[in-house]
Amino acid sequence: MVMFVDAGLTPYEAIRAATINVAKLVGVDHALGTLEVGKIADMVVLDGDPLANITDIFNVEATIKDGNIFTIDEM
Repeated sequence: MVMFVDAGLTPYEAIRAATINVAKLVGVDHALGTLEVGKIADMVVLDGDPLANITDIFNVEATIKDGNIFTIDEM
């Protein structure tokens, strides 16, 4: 995503390119790519705002996988 921003995309566009756009491309957007009821929702919790600073994607505080929260200290 950082490289996408370096290439001229906005942080929002870069995040979409790495999530919903890929899900649509491979035909799984019915189950993945966005946070919606009924979709698979593994995700990361960040310390920061990647829309303001895309490098905040590296500031992972926790991961949520299969409904379980794993903090950075547990990983």
